[in-house]
Amino acid sequence: MKIVCKILVFFIFVFSSLNAEIRAIWLPIWELTTYQKIDDAMQEIAENNFNQVLVQIRYRGDAAYIPNRANGFYNNKEMRYHALSDSILDPFAYLIEVARKQNIEVHAWVPVFVITGHKLEKLTSQNLYFTKPEWITADSTGQKMNYLSHSGAFLDPGILEAQKYAENLIMDIAVNYDIDGIHLDYIRYPDIEFGYSNLALKRYFSENNDVENWQNWKEE
Repeated sequence: MKIVCKILVFFIFVFSSLNAEIRAIWLPIWELTTYQKIDDAMQEIAENNFNQVLVQIRYRGDAAYIPNRANGFYNNKEMRYHALSDSILDPFAYLIEVARKQNIEVHAWVPVFVITGHKLEKLTSQNLYFTKPEWITADSTGQKMNYLSHSGAFLDPGILEAQKYAENLIMDIAVNYDIDGIHLDYIRYPDIEFGYSNLALKRYFSENNDVENWQNWKEE
């Protein structure tokens, strides 16, 4: 399979108690950049008897869908994924339409707190890395996370505004697209050394007097 070779992973879950078998595969965002790519991917998925596809519609603070497509209740200002062709208007809506004809479930795969890759030139000027630098997590020395480390720079999950931003974009997808589920990725800290942004620390000490509770607070 070309798709499996490209993403190097697929998974199968069997729920015997429900008498239902889920044969699911991840589809990365770069397979959504043209109508032909979507058609080819979905045909291959159907031919290989998958019945669920987890579609990456956000890469690094960007969108392979239309934010606030019909219902704008949840404010979502994410910009268009840079590699989408000019001719493809709403790749996610088109994929859902194709998948329904093939009786394949569609789940939105959404990386949450990682908002850059290792190449900043691929980001728009509206990316949160540039517009909300105070939301980027920091290490225990107060050093802002380097976009070249890990999978890219992360928002700090301890910042309420960053949490609300993530909630809005997830809810926006849920109310505007006919999906069967949402697959949350990178909904965590980069590692235990991070979480020390000024806004997160300010929030923590407004709620806690016990420094020993720090890791528990981060987990919560």
